[in-house]
Amino acid sequence: MTLSAPRGPSYGNLRSPLNFARFYLADLLPDADRVVYLDADAVAVRDVADLYDGAFSGSASSVVAAAPRDQRVCYDRNASRPGVFYCDDAAAKAALAALGFPDPEADLEAFNAGVLALHLGRWRSLGLTARFEDLMRAHAATPLWRLGSNPPLILIAARGRFEALDPRWNCDGLGWKRPGDLEPTCLGSGAFVWHWSGPRKPWARRGLYRQLWWPHAVDARCLAALPFVPLPEA
Repeated sequence: MTLSAPRGPSYGNLRSPLNFARFYLADLLPDADRVVYLDADAVAVRDVADLYDGAFSGSASSVVAAAPRDQRVCYDRNASRPGVFYCDDAAAKAALAALGFPDPEADLEAFNAGVLALHLGRWRSLGLTARFEDLMRAHAATPLWRLGSNPPLILIAARGRFEALDPRWNCDGLGWKRPGDLEPTCLGSGAFVWHWSGPRKPWARRGLYRQLWWPHAVDARCLAALPFVPLPEA
């Protein structure tokens, strides 16, 4: 399948085909039964083997394990966290209903897909890669969501295929949130994974919470090749 973004504004790398690679992990890793996925702007503070070993242990049907997000499912431009799906658009509402989601707010669980555990064995048996491609075709015909690869994964994880992780596995929003908007554990020792979702990456000149990032940079000199990278003072 050739991935192409539907009409609408540009959202940087959220429209990149590489952002959709996670939907093909079952094909890319044919011998793997499970996998832990982290976005490139995440830092694991705790051993992710704990996530790998703990996910799916209490469920025989879940396929996607992620940290729930306190966010609307349906898009509302007036909300502080406006959501993703165009539930109020007549054409999008009809298309979502045809896909089996007549009431998205009730049918779907919002989460951030930057830190995931995926049960690839169940993914393959359910044919979820083909399901993803069907969702993308429907989205190309009638825009169903705002941006990125998170929304189709939310649709795939519906109907008992979602498992909620401890939110400390994805302390997201470090690329845009103010300290007062973060969960208290995210800036302390309680975080399991720090995730710089948002535009202000820690390696950028105007990056946020860089004091969390730099101690985990393997070799800061390697980052000097990236644009706008301020090397820390010796």
